[in-house]
Amino acid sequence: MLAGMFVLVAAGGLFWLAYRRPRPRRWLIPRRQPLTARTAAGRGTRPLPTSDTAALVAELNQPVGPDADEQAGRRAEVAAALRRDGRTDALPAVIRCADAAAGLPRGLLLSAEAVGFPNFSVLLTSPARADRHAAYRALARTARGGRDGALDVASLVRAGLLENLADVSPGDADPWLAAAVIEAERAARRAELWVKLLPSAEREHAGRHVARLGHSTERRHRWLRDAGHRLIGNFPSAGDDEQAATLRVLDDLRVDVSALFPSLPERRTPWWADAVRALRWARTRDYGPALAEQAERLLFTARPGPTIHAVLTGLRNARSPGVERVLLGGARHPDANARCAAVAAFGWAEPFDRAAVIAALRAARGDADANVRRAAVAALARFGELAALREYAQGLLAEDPAVRQATALSAADEGVSWLWPDLDLVADHADAETALAAAEALERMREAALGLVE
Repeated sequence: MLAGMFVLVAAGGLFWLAYRRPRPRRWLIPRRQPLTARTAAGRGTRPLPTSDTAALVAELNQPVGPDADEQAGRRAEVAAALRRDGRTDALPAVIRCADAAAGLPRGLLLSAEAVGFPNFSVLLTSPARADRHAAYRALARTARGGRDGALDVASLVRAGLLENLADVSPGDADPWLAAAVIEAERAARRAELWVKLLPSAEREHAGRHVARLGHSTERRHRWLRDAGHRLIGNFPSAGDDEQAATLRVLDDLRVDVSALFPSLPERRTPWWADAVRALRWARTRDYGPALAEQAERLLFTARPGPTIHAVLTGLRNARSPGVERVLLGGARHPDANARCAAVAAFGWAEPFDRAAVIAALRAARGDADANVRRAAVAALARFGELAALREYAQGLLAEDPAVRQATALSAADEGVSWLWPDLDLVADHADAETALAAAEALERMREAALGLVE
């Protein structure tokens, strides 16, 4: 009797503690990680003294230190100070630093600062090929950063992003130019919404650049339709960096690259992962069996390495019982990266053995690795499982704006088209950034369904 009373009192006490101090929910949808440094092109400024601008320029030319990301953040602050001081001659150094920091979280800030320089548009038409390419790369990275929510869109528009995108003039087949033209096309579809984020006094000026982007739509479409074939023609004679950039553009344009690869490319090539990703749009050759064979060999080892992610991701569009069997084996692999890639490859098409696939995904939903759990939730949501869709719906309604925004972008990137009506409702959310993320997700879903150029 006394023992029963003790258990009841203890349970009541624990319930009261849980009620008063609830444990935060462990969202399966990842939160966005905002950049820790913010420049004028980001979400704020931290002004540096500009009394000695020569010293600031010299700092941009220092070699990269051991903490490259921290140094990129510092250089972004230096670039902001130079831009405010009117040191337009520092732009080439800023763009060089932005190129060196590409791929780093704070490297986006450097690219955004470069685009904010008043003389940036001059580089877009520079006779020097290297300067033009560097400017195209910085512009494309900045536009992507705004669409991904890593950079503040209103500040980017105010700093001249739309104006510079409107200045991009389609010319010779060039992968870096093509990447900038693609971002100009994407910005044209979003520009009216972006301008609404500005104060009313600034909208008229920005609206003129929106109109310029709109007027050049047909010209961009004609150029983009033909760009893929020209890029394929230039591919054999291009350098490694240009070939990698070409493959990424061809993937965006959904161009069939079978003509470049009679068989799978050598894994030693530096752009091998980009090639495997682009092969998903191949229509004249079926690379699925060859990729499945490579995947089987890699999965036979305990540590298949980063290569396995590219191989299993390349099997998303390959449909055969053999491919499905390889993916099911990958979902049980001891390596978490292999499990994650295998699980993420399900749900893009109807499986041959639906019961086995759903069972594997439900098992992966309880995996010890958070990335595997997220991939399983996304795959189940693509199949229309109510519990997985409910997880996304809860994320879209979360109290934390960062969770709402991350959920919206995740739904689009993971191809959860069942959530289109939910995202349509969230696009009218009172929180401007949540509404912007939902609208971005809808645009990505539209592009996934219809392509960049309809």
